[in-house]
Amino acid sequence: MKRLVRSLFAKAPIWAKQFRRDPAAHNDYRTVATVDLSALGEVDTATSNDDCPRPPSGSDPGCGSKTAAGTLGADVLTDVVVK
Repeated sequence: MKRLVRSLFAKAPIWAKQFRRDPAAHNDYRTVATVDLSALGEVDTATSNDDCPRPPSGSDPGCGSKTAAGTLGADVLTDVVVK
């Protein structure tokens, strides 16, 4: 089964002062995903799990990076490095 995935990246300014104070807090991208099952020709019976990141709920383990508590649902962050 083939599926089309479209990605959009918007670049935020890199703040050099913030990077010097705390290099670990420097991330260039925050990734989010939303699924529209009607675009795939399917009926969406659980709209509560269409977005990612999201916290766990019921039998849904959530999605995204791990939180401090060890569950899924935290932001997915990417830092671009030039070598």
